[in-house]
Amino acid sequence: MRYLIVLLILASASIFTSDAQQQTYKATHLSLPEGLSQSSVMDIVQDSKGFIWMSTQDGLNRYDGTEFKVFREEPFDSTSISSNNLNPLHVDSKGRLWIGTINHGLNLYLENSDQFLHFKSSESKKSISGNLITDITEDRSGSLWVGTATGLNRLIETTNEKGNIDYSFEFIQLINADHDSSGWNHIIDIYYANDNKLWVATREGLVFIDLNNSLLPNPSIKYFAAADDYSGNFVWEVIG
Repeated sequence: MRYLIVLLILASASIFTSDAQQQTYKATHLSLPEGLSQSSVMDIVQDSKGFIWMSTQDGLNRYDGTEFKVFREEPFDSTSISSNNLNPLHVDSKGRLWIGTINHGLNLYLENSDQFLHFKSSESKKSISGNLITDITEDRSGSLWVGTATGLNRLIETTNEKGNIDYSFEFIQLINADHDSSGWNHIIDIYYANDNKLWVATREGLVFIDLNNSLLPNPSIKYFAAADDYSGNFVWEVIG
């Protein structure tokens, strides 16, 4: 998750010398006058066609290198994006764009129609655990992991008899008997490592999930909190 006040697109130019090649960078400022819908950019991704996608607090922006196209919520259109207040973005291994919102669930962009599928929390056990989406990542099997302010979720996709895809979510409840707190389920960041392991940053500490040792829904989970000589409990981000 990134908090950017302005968007900088860097174009590189090479300067050759007799000894070595050096690079300089030209920064182009893109903001409201250029068509960006709002100046607080929360996340940026690039899809397989080269489009740059930006989530803001006032809509989803697509930049083609020349101009912006903005997708906003339309109150009477159920196929529009579910909110203008957006958070993480993720382009999965199938080339699909996923958009997390603040308090209005998860969206899947349908490229062929410029429409969106919505996934919101409900009383159904197969729904996503919360509507405030904090992070999205993918493991090597193609499973999507979605962090919310109320839990960690794995997306399950199945093909029904009509050949259509059914979507459901598996809630991975994080409970540490030695350090009990609801903060373990407030997900801040998810990092997937190449050795098929998840590192999850939460309000209560760091969580390690080994996807190799046990089949879901009971993966091997370890918790790291202040009592374990960890420096602090509120973890913002994990990188590798």
